Amino acid sequence: MHHLSVDTYAAMESPLHRLDARVKLAAALAWTAAAVSEGRLEIAGLLPYLVPPLALLLVSGVPAGFVLQRILIVSPFAILLAGTAALFEPGPVTATAGPWTATVRGGLVVGASILLKFLVSTLALLLLATTTRLSRLAGAMSALGMPRLLAMQVTILYRYLFLVVDEMERRKRAAAARTVGTAGAGAGARAAGSQLASLFARSLERAERVNQAMAARGFDGTPPRTSGERLRAADVVFLAAMLSLAAGLRLRALWL
Repeated sequence: MHHLSVDTYAAMESPLHRLDARVKLAAALAWTAAAVSEGRLEIAGLLPYLVPPLALLLVSGVPAGFVLQRILIVSPFAILLAGTAALFEPGPVTATAGPWTATVRGGLVVGASILLKFLVSTLALLLLATTTRLSRLAGAMSALGMPRLLAMQVTILYRYLFLVVDEMERRKRAAAARTVGTAGAGAGARAAGSQLASLFARSLERAERVNQAMAARGFDGTPPRTSGERLRAADVVFLAAMLSLAAGLRLRALWL
């Protein structure tokens, strides 16, 4: 069994790990919102958004290779979107960098802007996920206004999805061990349908057992509370700094 976890390093000790989950969630959302609201042709203005997340990554002690691997896993979606924009965005645009000016295809600029926004947003959210335990993050979501049921669904989905994937892989290996030669397309489709139906039934049974076990332990669907905890001075300073930086970068783009 293996689990592609993003909170593997959430138990580490660093200044970023010790910050309140509500503060980190609010900062990540504000930073992402500021970056994605930049203009569709913006490239140079997005580069400063990369500096604070990269600096915080160094402070956190989370291995850069771990974060890069997670970025690469989700990057095909952004690459597909950027490639579509590069193909279908009409007209040339004039790009200026200091004393240099060049005319390039508009789609290339839009595609590059999409990739930069994806990188900034993914870095911010991965920093949040890798430095915050999921239980604390669910409590922060609830404290900041997310419906309690939705917060718990996210938590349970994350915790138990890997069990379903593992079950599917075991069934795939078992089917391959029972198959001699190469099955035809029709036989393969029938086998896949049978496996999916069986997997669905097993998942329902597992969900019922998990629900009964949680209810027996007194679980009422409420995520861990963080709203009653007081923010420390470091939390306030960090949140104020990140909000000020995000607002400053966004206002700079509006004024210039």
